[in-house]
Amino acid sequence: MTERQIGNYKILKQIGVGGMAKVYLAVHKDVPNLKLVLKILSNSQHAERFMQEADKLALLDGNPNICQIRHFFDHEDELVIAMEYIDGSSLEQMIEEKDSFSITESLKIVTDLLGGLAPAHSQNIYHRDLKPGNIMFDGKGVLKIIDFGIAKGKTDPQMTIVGTAAGTPEYMAPEQFTGGEDLDYSKCDIYAVGTILYRLITGELPFKGANEFVLRDAKMFEEPPVPSSLAGNISKELDKVILKAIDKDPGARFSSMEEMRTELLRISAQQGGAAGSSVAETMANIVTGADTVGIPSSPSRRKKSRASKKSGGRGRKSSSGKVVGIVIGAVVIIAAAIFGLRMMSGGDETLSGEGQPGSSHEMGSATSDTTMSGDNAASTLPVSSGGESGTTVSTTADEKPAVRRKPPVAPGILLVTSRPGYAAVYINGKLQDEPTPFRFERPPGRYTVRIVKVVGGRELTHTETVTVTSGKMIKVSHNFEE
Repeated sequence: MTERQIGNYKILKQIGVGGMAKVYLAVHKDVPNLKLVLKILSNSQHAERFMQEADKLALLDGNPNICQIRHFFDHEDELVIAMEYIDGSSLEQMIEEKDSFSITESLKIVTDLLGGLAPAHSQNIYHRDLKPGNIMFDGKGVLKIIDFGIAKGKTDPQMTIVGTAAGTPEYMAPEQFTGGEDLDYSKCDIYAVGTILYRLITGELPFKGANEFVLRDAKMFEEPPVPSSLAGNISKELDKVILKAIDKDPGARFSSMEEMRTELLRISAQQGGAAGSSVAETMANIVTGADTVGIPSSPSRRKKSRASKKSGGRGRKSSSGKVVGIVIGAVVIIAAAIFGLRMMSGGDETLSGEGQPGSSHEMGSATSDTTMSGDNAASTLPVSSGGESGTTVSTTADEKPAVRRKPPVAPGILLVTSRPGYAAVYINGKLQDEPTPFRFERPPGRYTVRIVKVVGGRELTHTETVTVTSGKMIKVSHNFEE
């Protein structure tokens, strides 16, 4: 889509892309403060499903926990859904930042999620792809369910090929992996909610696997760890609720969203939580960063956070003191080395060129060009060499010139897609953690890509050898449905 205006809406930027549609942030051309999300059909084969999504959103109009549809129109033979713009964060983003949530926070999130889904289920509309990435919170902390792209009504025609899966493997119920027309999608949604609650409280998924085949087998034939074995303060009652929601047997799960919500509200009240209270106040603090002090922002920091929790915070003062001492010592040693080197070179030279403080490159930048190796590590100070004024020379202990590193080569992008999605990907014979569709960053070179997908009970493969170029994207795709 090259033009910057779609109907009455001006495109600001693209914010997402999927197998069915591209997603843009836009504003009304006459009302600049009216922001909307435009979902534009990019594959005409999915036109019926796209219109079905719009119809489902229209039926759910007024549900405060579901992203609202604003408009549906045809622009130059392209179907467009205009939806509410949610200026906030997804639950997936929050999990990445916060690692795990307290029981009170988790129960608030999931009871609001169940409260939003219950009216949809009462109209026989099932999401089928519930996951943290499809749950958002606006700036006020109100939970919003998004992406009803594969939602299904009870009387809708079957649009998923028998033997293929619809959903995200980590959150799919075991029976979803084989598909079929007789699936009870209300129980599939309950399974997904149970998996979300499990992850919120424990920080882990109940089942793990490198690809959908491993996950499928684990969900069908293994038992998940009891949540209380992974995190403390989880009652046996809460263990039972979570494990019931993710039971292998659909008939053993909760009969409805309302039944599961009632159980969680009861447990919340017993633990001192405000039964039926909104999650908004709690989540607004997380969305705006009000409670992010001390929250790990990377996997390494999260591991440190877990370790500090286990130690109860003991020894923090002494360890911080040691760190300060080490830093001060390092600064003194570096200063002494610089002083000594300057004295050896005459003592009165001034820093010049790009190494000079205040220039476009700080001194640290100049050091990154040299190769440091053992005792012959190059000093990176500019010194007079008796040559032209301003010449910078790097010296070593035996006066060998420093070796300059070659500038880094930008990787290329290997985009691997398939129809249906969630196919296993092998690159140069190695199974990748991410199924299709996915963008793999790879150094320039030749790669053999193999895509593996089970369709109709048969394992199908597609193999292709391609050349990845620096800074460019190359696509490997295969349609197993043809």
